[in-house]
Amino acid sequence: MPLDLAIKQVRATAGAWWRFSPDPFCPYCKSLDRALMRQDDITIYTFLLPHSPARIAGQGANHLVRARPAKAYYDFMLNGREPAAAPSCNAPVDKWLALGQKIGVRATPTSFTTNGERILGARPEELVKLIGEARK
Repeated sequence: MPLDLAIKQVRATAGAWWRFSPDPFCPYCKSLDRALMRQDDITIYTFLLPHSPARIAGQGANHLVRARPAKAYYDFMLNGREPAAAPSCNAPVDKWLALGQKIGVRATPTSFTTNGERILGARPEELVKLIGEARK
């Protein structure tokens, strides 16, 4: 995974998760983010896979031009605080879309464990269980 393209949220080093979400306007992704924010001892790499690339490039991608992209992303996802408009946007929308296509992500949210297990949909209980198992 090209982790340099991800929004990285570090709360420890015990486990890393890769997740793909459509955009900050998806209620299922917000539900999943809420569940994952209650977990500690985890690092989450988020790749945006927008249903509407123009929408994410115009609004959601502003998160990536900030000094603290994870904070801006979660402020918007969990608290509805929109980022201020950025003078320009260098978000790698095309690279996110190409990566999702390359690894076969067809539905969002889709998550991956460190061992490559794919979890389709917003299934926070299952993810929390897998996080706990990965810590053992």
